[in-house]
Amino acid sequence: MCLCYFTTSRNVFKNLATEEFFLKCFENNILLFYCNSASVVVGRNQNIFKEVNVEFCGSNGLCIARRRSGGGCVYHDLGNLNVSLITTRRKFSKTRLLECIQSALQKDFHIPVHISERNDLRLFDRKVAGSAYRITAERAYHHTTLLVQADLWRLEEALHCSEKFTVETKATESIRSKVCNLTEYKRSLHIMDICRAISKEWYSQSLKVVPEQGFMLFDNDDIGRLSSQIEKEYKQLNSVQWIWGEGPAYSLRCHLLFRWGFIDMSLRVEKGNRIIGVDMHSASGIPFHLRESMTQAMIGLNCLGNVLRDRIIELTKNEGKNYGEQFQEIATWFLSNLPTLGNIERAGNINIQNEYRR
Repeated sequence: MCLCYFTTSRNVFKNLATEEFFLKCFENNILLFYCNSASVVVGRNQNIFKEVNVEFCGSNGLCIARRRSGGGCVYHDLGNLNVSLITTRRKFSKTRLLECIQSALQKDFHIPVHISERNDLRLFDRKVAGSAYRITAERAYHHTTLLVQADLWRLEEALHCSEKFTVETKATESIRSKVCNLTEYKRSLHIMDICRAISKEWYSQSLKVVPEQGFMLFDNDDIGRLSSQIEKEYKQLNSVQWIWGEGPAYSLRCHLLFRWGFIDMSLRVEKGNRIIGVDMHSASGIPFHLRESMTQAMIGLNCLGNVLRDRIIELTKNEGKNYGEQFQEIATWFLSNLPTLGNIERAGNINIQNEYRR
């Protein structure tokens, strides 16, 4: 039996949690549709600094989320339709969902999309949907993002990582592609009409019978009312530890240029987002012993702007009294260029755990 649902929530964390709920707690095949408010979603094994313009997302209120499936980084907004096919591992196929979407778009809207060798959906030479997968012992899902009428300027800005850093990591890297919206080919498209077309095509392929309703709404705004399992999943996906700490270890190299001199710095960060090593070089401005004090003070801290700023300011009150201006500018640089708890809280509506304030 196959069920088709469209979620009522526009919260990226609630929708990702609902997807996991259907994967873990249902035996039926589920075709799930959902739309999220503006957000960036990285794959499970990706590095956020490598994929995302953190500063742009923070200042523009975009959520940064990490999903449980692999694959590359994607942008979501209300002009983007997310489609997930959740099934048994035995019946799982990496092509079945895109073939269904392709057929629906061609039959109902005469849009000449095709499936590429990378299992993307393309309109001529432009990508309109990608693919990511999650496979467990008994169940699996294939989900995709479908660009219908998304804000492509925001997409470009959010997925253009900062040039202020060089990131060295073994994390999965996204493959960049030129994209377009389906509305560039057919202006009158509406997301709900696309959902009906895809669900109709899915039912016709699976059951040979098409229900009149097509799909049902799934109210997941109040997840606590639905299931403790969804609520537990939501809290984990919506935690700083998962979003920022789950990615693989990395090194963050940066060049800090000030009127009094420069600093070349490398931060070695372990999984969990804690700094385990600091290399700092400066041609002028700060004596060697103070640079050593600064590097030692940063080890063990979370790689977050306000955490590092506070520790540098603390040093200024003690060892660095004669170099207050230099220390203050370094502290300000960290605050301006690294993610901060304030931006994370505002963008993701996250309840920050106390351990992440140090």
